[in-house]
Amino acid sequence: MLVLNHKDEVKALKASGVAVTIGSFDGVHRGHQHLISVLKKEAQAIKPGTKLAVLTFDPHPERVLSSTPPLQLFNKQDQIDVFEDLGIDYLFFIPFDKNLAALSGAEFAQDYIFDLFKPAAVVVGYDFVFGKNRTGGFELLKTMGEAHPTKVLKVESLKDAGEIISSSLIRAVILQGDMERAAALLGRSYFIFGHVIEGRKLGRQLGFPTANISLHGEMTPGLGVYFCSIFVGADRFAAVCNIGTNPTVTTTLDRKIECHILDFNQDIYNQ
Repeated sequence: MLVLNHKDEVKALKASGVAVTIGSFDGVHRGHQHLISVLKKEAQAIKPGTKLAVLTFDPHPERVLSSTPPLQLFNKQDQIDVFEDLGIDYLFFIPFDKNLAALSGAEFAQDYIFDLFKPAAVVVGYDFVFGKNRTGGFELLKTMGEAHPTKVLKVESLKDAGEIISSSLIRAVILQGDMERAAALLGRSYFIFGHVIEGRKLGRQLGFPTANISLHGEMTPGLGVYFCSIFVGADRFAAVCNIGTNPTVTTTLDRKIECHILDFNQDIYNQ
């Protein structure tokens, strides 16, 4: 998979006849994966070997447009990893800023979709909107596609237990601590990533040493005790993880992540 971060990199490809989808894709959850499956089928119908392109944004548009953007489920590298596993050929992170946000829907679609990729097909989600004041959407793309010509399709929502699978639903489920439901919505286990820092070593005095995790991402599950897997390099271990505020041993209410790794005796500080 080719990861692209600038418009000039895409121009250099001189792409043509590509099957394209576009969205924010936070978490690349089952709803997104359903969209990709439709993209693949459409590409195969056009011609076997048709290249697949995903267009997304960096940073997330709400980081620029909102004073209270949502917490990100995963980071940029996770998006790269999952899209590569899904067989995408081109992943374009469109740099999002206020200048881009000021483009009309038609200007954005022409510049970043039709001119850059000359797509044979464009597949979008049921609720995808773009451009200044959200003036662009499926109907605009469909109208513009007729002039190129480009087939434009809209994919309806995917539901789980009667609810539309969305990044916002998954955030709510994770914050509630329902990790089984989160995994069902994501299509994979939720994970957090960080490095081990020194704590007060009180667990060691009690016979249960813990690894204190400094989180690299933004989201943790709700307060509670979880059974989990810990990966140190390529090695996997069973662990019990407490996500809480440690009210009995400290005066700070900052959320803390402490994991007792079962049958483990290694120095992993700073890993």
